Order: sequence, then structure tokens, then C-alpha cells
Amino acid sequence: MQSSFKSSPPSFIEEIQRALRAVAMQADHIIFMGYSLPPDDVTYRAFFSARCQRERKPGASPPRCTIVDRDDNHRDWYGPAALSDWTRRKDHVIDAARDIFGKDNVRFYGGGAPNVFLDKTGRATQDKLRQLLEWSSPDAV
Repeated sequence: MQSSFKSSPPSFIEEIQRALRAVAMQADHIIFMGYSLPPDDVTYRAFFSARCQRERKPGASPPRCTIVDRDDNHRDWYGPAALSDWTRRKDHVIDAARDIFGKDNVRFYGGGAPNVFLDKTGRATQDKLRQLLEWSSPDAV
């Protein structure tokens, strides 16, 4: 769903958006899967930026961001250090996420969905789900 440039959404969409905001304000790991943080979506960019600003207090941990997308040239996991060389890509989601969450708090999986859930035999596993959901060491992906 994109931003404030659209007409007012139906009430059930507003309820979903309120629930999303409430959950995201408490989240320590936000996963974008199929959402590109488009430049014209100023509402959600501002929302995620505000979420990150809330944690910029001494001793507080900023939220981390995982991006799952399809990139035939980069079909694996890439941590913050590897992404430091990935600037101004044709799909700006990595740059946008790094601007919002900070360069050390963004990682990327380029195999897309459903591959992010599948092992080498093509079966969904708990280990693959854990790898997606749990951010261990920033570059140990």
C-alpha cells in the first residue's frame, strides 16, 4: 500500500495500518519482503524513520532490517559489510533502508521468496525460517 497520495483508504485498511504501526513501533527486526520503500511512499518512510529515531538513545539498540528480494546476480545472504559496496543500485530499496535504519543494520537476501524458506532440496525448514527471523551476528549470514 502506498502513501498519502492515494485517496483515503477503506476503514478496514486503516485498521490494518494502525495495527502495523503498533507492532512495528515495538519490533526490533523489520523484514521487507515484496516492498521496495518507494520514494513516493513518504508516509511509510517517515514512519520507519520515526521508529528508528525513537531508539537513538544511549544504550538503546536500533531496529534492524532484512530485505528479501529477487536479484539474479546476488542470490545469497549479504550482511552490512558486503552491502557497503552496493550503492545506488537500480532498485533503491537497499539504499533507502540503509538511510532509514543505518548502514550497519540492513542485510539482504537475493534469492527471493519462497527460496528464503527453502533448503537445497527445495523443502521449507525451521533452520531457514530461523535464519530469516533471527539476526545473529550482522555479517554471519
